[in-house]
Amino acid sequence: MASAPPPTNSLPPCRSVHTRVTRHAQVAGMISAAPPTNLLPPCRSAHTRVSRRAQVAGMASAPPPTNSLPPCRSVHTRVSRRAQVAGMISAAPPTNTLPPCRSAHIRVSRRAQVAGMASAAPPTNPLPPCRSVHTRVSRRAQVADMISAAPPINSQRPCRSAHTRVSRRAQVAGMTSAAPPTNTLPPCRSAHTRVSRRAQVAGMASTSPPTNSLPPCRSAHTRVSRRAQVEGIASAPPPTNSLPPCRSVHTRVTRHAQVAGMISAAPPTNLLPPCRSAHTRVSRRAQVAGMASAPPPTNSLPPCRSVHTRVSRRAQVAGMISAAPPTNTLPPCRSAHIRVSRRAQVAGMASVAPPTNPLPPCRSVHTRVSRRAQVADMISAAPPINSQRPCRSAHTRVSRRAQVAGMTSAAPPTNTLPPCRSAHTRVSRRAQVAGMASAAPPTNSLPPCRSAHTRVSRRAQVAGMASAAPPTNSLPPCRSVHTRVSRRAQVAGMISAAPPTNTLPPCRSAHTRVSRRAQVAGMASAAPPTNSLPPCLSAHTRVSRRAQVAGMASAASTTNSLPPCRSARTRVSRRTQVAGMAFATPRTNSLPPCLSAHTRVSRRAQVAGMASAAPPTNSLPPCRSAHTRVLRRA
Repeated sequence: MASAPPPTNSLPPCRSVHTRVTRHAQVAGMISAAPPTNLLPPCRSAHTRVSRRAQVAGMASAPPPTNSLPPCRSVHTRVSRRAQVAGMISAAPPTNTLPPCRSAHIRVSRRAQVAGMASAAPPTNPLPPCRSVHTRVSRRAQVADMISAAPPINSQRPCRSAHTRVSRRAQVAGMTSAAPPTNTLPPCRSAHTRVSRRAQVAGMASTSPPTNSLPPCRSAHTRVSRRAQVEGIASAPPPTNSLPPCRSVHTRVTRHAQVAGMISAAPPTNLLPPCRSAHTRVSRRAQVAGMASAPPPTNSLPPCRSVHTRVSRRAQVAGMISAAPPTNTLPPCRSAHIRVSRRAQVAGMASVAPPTNPLPPCRSVHTRVSRRAQVADMISAAPPINSQRPCRSAHTRVSRRAQVAGMTSAAPPTNTLPPCRSAHTRVSRRAQVAGMASAAPPTNSLPPCRSAHTRVSRRAQVAGMASAAPPTNSLPPCRSVHTRVSRRAQVAGMISAAPPTNTLPPCRSAHTRVSRRAQVAGMASAAPPTNSLPPCLSAHTRVSRRAQVAGMASAASTTNSLPPCRSARTRVSRRTQVAGMAFATPRTNSLPPCLSAHTRVSRRAQVAGMASAAPPTNSLPPCRSAHTRVLRRA
């Protein structure tokens, strides 16, 4: 049938269960074919092995043949269709309308389906995927021949089967030199599906304004690879990349090259909705990597709110280094067992003029948030604002060492860093106010930590306030249970300060060990200070007041009204309470009582620094808790 005019080949294919269909050479003959029609109805036989290799071999030079080959819908059938459309080589402009394969456990190979469409002018390829169960569909060469095609249309319906492995590497590979193609490729919404989309948008490199609208993948246990999705958008002027993440369960989404093509793009928009799946690993390293030379990009990247999710955002804002006034509004991560790495979030804001960094912490459970480089690039910034809300999660380890480190040379920064109010939380704030050394009038208002079993280290809180002019240090103590608060360097920076105010409310917690050694140490050179230290009013107390009035020998008109200790079994050591009052002129020492029981208060160096102090105010109320050991040596 070499020169037969219009033969009819009605061979139905197999749409059965556990069927292996090979379609390597289905459309191989459609290379130079004119306009053939390929309508394949189904094959409804059972346990049939059909060999159709030489079926259409005689249709080589046929002008406009009609190939209506229905698929096979039988059970356990093996159909070989390698030479089905081999005779359609010299046909004119073929049409490939293949209905979907709805069988179960079918392996369909469509590598050469669209291979013959290389030199075709404006072909139409409506190839619906396989909607069966446990199906493996290979579509590597589907759109391979659409390279030189003018404006092809690739409208493929989604694959809604279960345990399906769809390979779409060469789907859009033929769209390289196409002018304004449209690539609407919906992902796979089935269960246990592995979708490979490396070459989906690879052909969109030199296209003008392509549109890549990919709906989300809502399947379970799906591995979606979107490395080359936006690779072709490199030289595109103003592309739009609305790529929603995967909202399925146990899904691994790789987006290394999502925005990689946006390097030279003018004002791209990257709006990525959050990933609300469970046990998902989202890699967004190259999301904003292409925004390096972009003028005023907008990066609204919400975090992952799923469970057991590991989000890597090292290169999120890395491209914003030379950007003018970027905005980084990242909502908090409210998931559980999440490890969020935000080291390079604000890394690109080094040379930015007045950026705004509202970065709320993580409010999840068992979360480890690393914010070492959050404000590291705000060193040379003019008046940055660091308003961070507190972390109210449980078992959270927050590292804020470099939060305010960049505020060293800043003029009048504001550091409102509330502590962690969760349970079993370890907050390290050694370098919180370290950068405020040369700052003019900083304000450090830290609310109390009301959590349980919390270890708060505030050694360097006020360390930077040494040369500050009139700072205010309102640091309330810890009112939690079994809390160890170290405040050795709280007022250490107030040595050369003029008229500082140290209003410390009492610690009303139980079994608390408070160290206030350096509270009044900085008040040595103050002029006429006021020392209102309340005594202990317990019973069966051993009070040592040997050096109480020892300093009043050469004093002119001092007043020493020390009420007795009325507590029970309390040992109060006040040897150096009034030791510093020797050469003071007209000071007042009104010490109110300590109303706690079984308390051991050490106030040896409380008033030691008040020898030559000017006129500071030190109102330190006593500890009113039970079974509390308070150390106020310094």
